[in-house]
Amino acid sequence: MPVDAALHVRAADGITQAQTLAFSAQCIALIGREMAEAERLARDAVEMLGDSPTEVPTLPFAFGLIR
Repeated sequence: MPVDAALHVRAADGITQAQTLAFSAQCIALIGREMAEAERLARDAVEMLGDSPTEVPTLPFAFGLIR
């Protein structure tokens, strides 16, 4: 499950963590379930990136799927 990946990447650097969260959000949104969880993961990725939101180009797609 994508959320498991998000939990296992905690030891990675911030960019890798944010990428994993964004990808997990995409996967959950593609399934069409737990949309609140998908949005939470995507927002966590945004918070993690701080001043570098462009470091994870998959985030806009994740938010697009969520919407």
